[in-house]
Order: sequence, then structure tokens, then C-alpha cells
Amino acid sequence: MVVADQPDAADDASGKPCSGAAGQLLEQMLNAVGASRARDVFITQSLKCRAADDRRPQPDEVALCAGHLRHQIELVRPSLILALGNAAAQSLLEVGTADRDLRGRVHVWQRGSLQIPVVVTLDPLELLRRPQEKAQAWSDLRLARRTIDSGASRGQPV
Repeated sequence: MVVADQPDAADDASGKPCSGAAGQLLEQMLNAVGASRARDVFITQSLKCRAADDRRPQPDEVALCAGHLRHQIELVRPSLILALGNAAAQSLLEVGTADRDLRGRVHVWQRGSLQIPVVVTLDPLELLRRPQEKAQAWSDLRLARRTIDSGASRGQPV
């Protein structure tokens, strides 16, 4: 499961999460680790509507959508969650920490007996604005792939 921050103009126009140039970059990222958006990945967003003026969402806005995101995760029961950006990471992990400080390690999203590994990386929109950060995102994607391959996503300790 991929959880992005919030819809952008391309998402609003298409009615699908992670559309446009950011969606194309996400597809390339997934392909690079042997995954396909169409075949392997459920994509959603932590916020279900775009914040006014495309600003960063406020914590209270993230909190308003958190219940819906939790419900989606419980229904899909993914083997791993890839959190793209601050709002997604903060909503999933229920922290105020910036995504940069959460990257590089595997976290766990837990509700009852359901435990799902979470890997945090940069949102593709950010990568389009700052392409020099793609190497860091690649490292995060490799961590996600190793986590899935290690079996940690099948109920084994992370």
C-alpha cells in the first residue's frame, strides 16, 4: 500500500491518487523495485481533499482524515505501507516528527493484532521539485523491498 500526502491538481482532475507527473515518477519508483502500480499496489492519500492554496496540511486536517485511512488499511491489510511525505507519515505513525527524521528505518503501524511495517520516503511531488533527493528515495525503496523480501511483512518481527 502506498499512502501519499494529499491530492494535487492532477489528482483532482483525474479522480485518481498520484496522477500526472508525480504519478509517473511513482510508477517508475515502483517499477525499479519490481512492483507495478496496476498489479501490486493499492494507492491512497492521507488527506482525501486538497488543502486550500496547495499549502501543507495542518495537523488538525490530517487528524480529520485519519479514521478513514485506518479503515482503508484494515480492509486492504497490506504487507507493507510506503508513506510518501510528511502528512502520510504523521497520520500513519501518529507523530509530529518530520518525514526526514522518520526515514531510513522500518516503523510499525498497529491496530489490535494487525501489525504492518511502514517505510517513510519523500513524496514524488517533492522529488520533482528537488531531484537531487532521488538517491535518498531510492535508499528508502530498497529498504521497503528488503522488508517485504525478508518476510517481515508476513507477520514476522520487523
